[in-house]
Amino acid sequence: SSGQRPMMYTFFHRIEPEKRSTGMNDEGDNALMNAWHERWNAAGWDTKVIGLKEAQQHPRFEEFYSKLQGIQMNGMSGEGKNRNYNELCFLRWLAMASVGGGWMSDYDLFPLGFGSGTRDPQAVEIHYDG
Repeated sequence: SSGQRPMMYTFFHRIEPEKRSTGMNDEGDNALMNAWHERWNAAGWDTKVIGLKEAQQHPRFEEFYSKLQGIQMNGMSGEGKNRNYNELCFLRWLAMASVGGGWMSDYDLFPLGFGSGTRDPQAVEIHYDG
């Protein structure tokens, strides 16, 4: 083991209040982000927030963003209130690719009884049975 702490990324980009329909506000976002950093650090991980800037650094950002504009995202209400949020849910993957990949969690996901410990997180096998 190199003794180096693994990195956990999260994606965040502030949405203007008049375009936000997520039920969150700036104060709630900040509190949740602070708790996210604290819990992942306590579990043995370094943390880093990436955002739209990193997504825009991806060489195919313009192509991807243009195609995204052609996709209807009107939601169950048909009003498209969460369009900005939904676009960002796609763009976060470009941001992750721009930083070279790795581990990512939403900032409302905390490690509960799971830490990096002595296991190499790169060696963890993830199985999906669905």
